[in-house]
Amino acid sequence: FTVTDSVRTAELGSCMMIFAYWNPQILNISRLLNPQTGEYVPIRVTKLGSDTLTVRGSPQTADHYRLVGDATIGGKLLIDLWYSADQRWLALESTTEDGRRLRYQLQ
Repeated sequence: FTVTDSVRTAELGSCMMIFAYWNPQILNISRLLNPQTGEYVPIRVTKLGSDTLTVRGSPQTADHYRLVGDATIGGKLLIDLWYSADQRWLALESTTEDGRRLRYQLQ
């Protein structure tokens, strides 16, 4: 897989992932491709424990993870993710550049 921008060309290998939070395989990856910038971002994923989220009107135990990345373009990434025991994506939370909290959650 080759990514070319106005400055460089990079060979990234044949199998890489983008920031597809709904795919639990993201928890096992050390680099993600940002399709908007072409940057192959190094990331670290840490399990923070379990939380209870309300999903479809019922409390559900969710595994809580933190994804941290060091992007050259756009700076540091800090994204919290929640998945069910069967690895379904339940929620995402992050802070925008202007300091607002952004949260997506399965209702």
